Amino acid sequence: MLATLEALGPEGFGYEDQRWTTQRIADAIARLTDVRYSISKISDLLRQWGWSWQVPKRRDSRRDEATIEHWRAQLWPAVKNPSRPGARR
Repeated sequence: MLATLEALGPEGFGYEDQRWTTQRIADAIARLTDVRYSISKISDLLRQWGWSWQVPKRRDSRRDEATIEHWRAQLWPAVKNPSRPGARR
């Protein structure tokens, strides 16, 4: 059942975004199996199945990952640990 939920995702069950909520999971399980669970039981089942509550990261759509990685790898070490005499560490 988990494989089906993951494969279809929330959009496969008619939701407009990619968020799974306990209510949405309860509805999806009911549609797949004709078995209804309470929201608290769904929370228990999710923990048993190893799923955890997560919040999506909010990032600017203009974010340039290549530039950020270059800055982290090349520029930040020089700023973080300057090798000039008398530099504070």
